[in-house]
Amino acid sequence: MATNEDSWGLLLRDLVIRVVGVGAVVGGGLWWAGVPVDKWLRTHLTAPKPIAAPVDRPVAKPAADTPPEDELPEDAPAAKAQAPDPTAAPVATPKPAPVATTRPAPVATPAPKKVSHHGVVHAAKRVNNVPIQLVTIDLHDPAVVGTVVLAKDAPHPNTADSTVGDEEFTAMAGRAHAAVAINGTFFSKDDQKRVMGNMVRQGALIKFSQWDHDGTTFWLGRDNRPGMTTPKSEAAPPWQDAWLAMSCGPRLLKGGQPWLQPATEGFRDSHVLGAAGRSALGFDQDRLMLVSFEAAVTLADEANVMKALGCREAMNLDGGASRSLAVGGRVVVPAGRPLTNIMAFYDAKHPAPSAMLGAFRKFKQ
Repeated sequence: MATNEDSWGLLLRDLVIRVVGVGAVVGGGLWWAGVPVDKWLRTHLTAPKPIAAPVDRPVAKPAADTPPEDELPEDAPAAKAQAPDPTAAPVATPKPAPVATTRPAPVATPAPKKVSHHGVVHAAKRVNNVPIQLVTIDLHDPAVVGTVVLAKDAPHPNTADSTVGDEEFTAMAGRAHAAVAINGTFFSKDDQKRVMGNMVRQGALIKFSQWDHDGTTFWLGRDNRPGMTTPKSEAAPPWQDAWLAMSCGPRLLKGGQPWLQPATEGFRDSHVLGAAGRSALGFDQDRLMLVSFEAAVTLADEANVMKALGCREAMNLDGGASRSLAVGGRVVVPAGRPLTNIMAFYDAKHPAPSAMLGAFRKFKQ
């Protein structure tokens, strides 16, 4: 179907033909203005093609922080190169890859160190070329408990007014069932067998006499902390704070050094002052040491052995025929005569009687 523009072209061509007429025929064809009429008409009288309307393209405004190119300094080619193309498709900004968060590994709380306790340990050895039987007691061991054992299980030590006599060491040690038993303090040779030292047994003061001012006293306190004092040159013993206490002497060490003043302590017996078979007791802050000397030694030799063992404080015990030692129920050093008192110590392998343990816990509180 012809459009309006095609119809107008046909009408115009028909009008031109009618005005010109037949024209002149030259060389057998119809010409107009030196051009064949039909060609001229096809070229100039054909309906014009429509012209497409111009497309308005948006002009991108320069970014606020980017100056026009003609205003950029000559030495800033990089800035010109970085100016965005307004016709370019928007470039997607890549999102940063997520950073993996590494959680710190949990720190394991170290388990508390297991404290190793040694209880009562026995060894035969030579110190300063002197043969001894040594018993070391771990005072930090909660199972360690000490006590005084009296002849025939008497409630009080022998005095001039009340006595039960004496008893064989093997019987006393066997009745105690302790980890270690050793002879204690002096006693008289008469029929009363009077005990000459003051004593505390299981927190109770069971013997008190003028020996409060003579000799040296050893004690164990509420937490098995050991102590030693010589009343004639130092303070009196803390009887009320002692679980176990025994007076004897002479003193051998004070502050880790030999301290020999037997006369000041009240000792004059030649059997005490001369060379003899001896028993001794000493300690440092952790250990109590019981020693039975298997050769006759002087007080000075005895003090030097105790120092070599590492004792800070030490004192002599009854000796001679009273010297005796039993370990784990076995008699290692037999006594040469019946005795009136000994000391006994218990540990985990040889536990104290339940009544004694209960009394010890109550005393510590």
